Amino acid sequence: MAYRTRINPLGAPRQVGRRGALRQTTFVRLEKSDALLTVESALEVLLAKLLDLSNDVIEIQYQPFTIDIAHERLLLTHEALQEHRTELKRAGLKGLFYTPDLRVIWKAAAGTAIEVIEAKDSQWVPNHRDEYAHKQRCTQQLLESVGARFGLYEANVRNLYRSAFASNIYKLHATKLRRQDAMGTVSPDFLAYLHHREHWISHLLNQGESTILQLAESVGTTAWAVWHLLIDEIASCDLTTAALNPSTIIQAISPPGRSNAATVTPFRAALLGMRNRTWEQAHA
Repeated sequence: MAYRTRINPLGAPRQVGRRGALRQTTFVRLEKSDALLTVESALEVLLAKLLDLSNDVIEIQYQPFTIDIAHERLLLTHEALQEHRTELKRAGLKGLFYTPDLRVIWKAAAGTAIEVIEAKDSQWVPNHRDEYAHKQRCTQQLLESVGARFGLYEANVRNLYRSAFASNIYKLHATKLRRQDAMGTVSPDFLAYLHHREHWISHLLNQGESTILQLAESVGTTAWAVWHLLIDEIASCDLTTAALNPSTIIQAISPPGRSNAATVTPFRAALLGMRNRTWEQAHA
């Protein structure tokens, strides 16, 4: 769940509350991150929620480290960054610093894979010659030397937030976080889902597709209980055209534990759709 705030936990330079509707600073709670994240843009919030929903993601870190590109130093903590700045000042040197948005640990065929993500509105994606692009190229090279991948993700943020997609992701993520509260109480809709899941999976595999309302009425439960099929990526639907509603048609993907390794899951597919392939090809 994301919360808008006008209190700046990291100091005045971030100008919290003056960034505009699509550049607001928010607190974001994720299941796959131990920390309460302070996220700086609407696209970063959406990416974080998508990553948290994806079954292919193990761990998420926001602004995981800072790189001094000029001196090829990877600074993993705030203390290391401050110490490095002090050393540069004493030596009369200057650094060229860059902090990526997200660090993600993905499930992979052979263990795990690390990806470091930069999120940009489409209109701010750097060309291949400016200083910002230089920072990213150097970051990519440094990360590759330690076995990590760099990914540039982009979207037209204004159009994205006018579409149903962002709203649906926010709703599904909020529903996932409400499965169990801080006291360990499990939500009624999640209990109903656990009770009827196998019946719904069997129905979808036999029928091919069904509406959310039909599945809910077949066992006398709420539509919210059916949403958990989408959250667990057991079923999929069109999240881009219209807001989730009782008439939304969903299709089976595969039962838990029986998915094909080559299958691209729905949330990962949405993330891959935001990857800037032109950037990757130009700097491969």
